[in-house]
Amino acid sequence: MTNRIFQSPTKLLFYASCAGLIFSWALAQTVQAHSPGTAGQTAVHDTLKQMALLQQLQWLQQEIISRPDQPLLRQRWVAAAVDSSGQKLYAVGVGKPSSSFKSPLAAQQAAERAAFLDACRWLTYLQAWRRDYRRPPFGDLVGQAPAAQVIYKIVTLDQTIVLVETKP
Repeated sequence: MTNRIFQSPTKLLFYASCAGLIFSWALAQTVQAHSPGTAGQTAVHDTLKQMALLQQLQWLQQEIISRPDQPLLRQRWVAAAVDSSGQKLYAVGVGKPSSSFKSPLAAQQAAERAAFLDACRWLTYLQAWRRDYRRPPFGDLVGQAPAAQVIYKIVTLDQTIVLVETKP
């Protein structure tokens, strides 16, 4: 019997993200247990919100990559990537460390830069698709990436995932 979970890269990525979310939630609970007061609870709440947003956006971005001709996926992603007040835009980027680096630290730093650039590319799509979610088609992007900052990061041995934020 074949395990169907590992036959689809999207499903595998989704389940890996869920596992990371659960692990990170457990760490956040530990932080909350050691941080008395509302400041610690607010930080944990914000972290959990960022993790959930990262997971949702990453899943939608993978769906767009898998089915680039589906404008409704773009529309759903745009709705999820813009905060309720319309004052912040979010995107996720993924970077993988290259084996060409001799130093693991250098490989990790390169993966983080790649993840950041990937997220900025998605922000550029976001700016365009907010005007018209049908254009440009996925894979045919021309534009200037906005200034952004990393607000959440997951680092593993085989990849770095970042959640970035910018203003419209």
